[in-house]
Amino acid sequence: MGLVVFASWRWWGVSWIATPPGAFTLGAVLMTGMMFVGSVSSPVAAVALLCLGGFAHQTLSVTVITLCSDLFPQDQVATATGVSGTAANLGVLLFTLTLGSLVDQVGYQPFFILLGLLDLAGAVLLWTLVRKPA
Repeated sequence: MGLVVFASWRWWGVSWIATPPGAFTLGAVLMTGMMFVGSVSSPVAAVALLCLGGFAHQTLSVTVITLCSDLFPQDQVATATGVSGTAANLGVLLFTLTLGSLVDQVGYQPFFILLGLLDLAGAVLLWTLVRKPA
């Protein structure tokens, strides 16, 4: 029960509309640790950064999945979720094809840097697009 109270946006005095972008931004900031995976010399540090990236990615994923139910009327949630899932899977397809080509040409370091930066761009986009209803 204490965790629910701690995580409640009302308890912190945060506007409901700022909660999902705030959680997404936290995940995006944590994801910047991925930029250093290729440059650390210790395998333990690399695995720790990859674990941090996995946690950050799940934070981002859960936030995005719940956005549809928060932003759309009840009778449109399934359609919005389906469209967003389709777009996400298309993005995964294109990113995977691009990644294979990128790694062949320049190695993994640019890929890890890209992983750290793209989610920050997504956070900026989310803060720009999600607004309080008029």
